[in-house]
Amino acid sequence: MNTNAIFSAVLMIFGLMFFSAQENYNTLIFKGNQQFDKKNYDNASSKYMEAAKLNEKDFTAHYNLGNALYKRKMYDEAKAEFEKAENLATTIPDKSAALYNSGNAYMQKNDSKKAAELYKQALKQDPYNETIRKNYEIAMRKEKEKQQQQHKKTIPTAVLETIKTKTKTRVRTKETHQNRNKETVNKIKAKAKETIPIRVRTTTPIKCLKI
Repeated sequence: MNTNAIFSAVLMIFGLMFFSAQENYNTLIFKGNQQFDKKNYDNASSKYMEAAKLNEKDFTAHYNLGNALYKRKMYDEAKAEFEKAENLATTIPDKSAALYNSGNAYMQKNDSKKAAELYKQALKQDPYNETIRKNYEIAMRKEKEKQQQQHKKTIPTAVLETIKTKTKTRVRTKETHQNRNKETVNKIKAKAKETIPIRVRTTTPIKCLKI
């Protein structure tokens, strides 16, 4: 009897601790949401962080913390929380929301390629969500613009090299023409010497003078 009573008491204590912790968790989330609605994102982050420490395996604390950090423009930290939230998500809407917000954080970091990938994953979870689709199109367009700009930067260098090559070729061609002209003139002169008869002046015969 005593053993059963002790066992029951222990179970009751652990049960009370669990419900107390859960109540504290929910209270922290609630207070964090209040601060978030008031745009007190620093305070909201603190409440969500405390909640996450009480229950690291719950989606809500990490997801809300990611949102608060995003509002504070702490995008790298927000991405980490959204990733945790995605892994902990147990429903399709939660998973889609975590992927979508993670994509937003990557867009803020000017990583449109990664953002597009995350939006695409979110669309697979929620294919009729027009907001996600619109952001996916924006990210794809942004990535295309970046690639075009990069392409434009590489073109002038290539063109410049082509111009240099052409200039060198033209200079060499001009020099070659000049050399050829000189050779032609010399050949003509040489040929002229050969063909024009050498006129030998006839000398007056020496007269033997008498002494």
